[in-house]
Amino acid sequence: MLDFKKIGLAISKSLIPIIITDPEGKILFASRGIELATGYSLDEVLGKTSSVWGGQMNKDFYKNLWNTIKKKKVPFVGELVNKRKNGELYPIEIDITPILDDVGKIEFFVSTEHDITKIKEVERAKNEFVSLVSHQL
Repeated sequence: MLDFKKIGLAISKSLIPIIITDPEGKILFASRGIELATGYSLDEVLGKTSSVWGGQMNKDFYKNLWNTIKKKKVPFVGELVNKRKNGELYPIEIDITPILDDVGKIEFFVSTEHDITKIKEVERAKNEFVSLVSHQL
């Protein structure tokens, strides 16, 4: 049998940002990774929404996100930009999964965030190189 207390302790130590929210997006739990990624302490984010460090995308993006996870009740995977406590913007890939009860009602959401800054930098360098080579030919 699974020991959920031990699983929770293991997840809380994760360097990957793992967030559990209520159906309205209020943060109930976050791993240590959220502190490393955003610069905000757990005390600063618990009980709030991810708008503490998010909210950088246009309204249509968030409308699609909420429609996907709340109405369709399916996972949402996408890229977006967040803002660290120090004001630095950074790109992430986010995966948000609704967790449903036995009758299909949303109990909570589980999300993970992956900083894709290095991937974006490599893509940008590759595109600049290809552009330069194309221009030289």
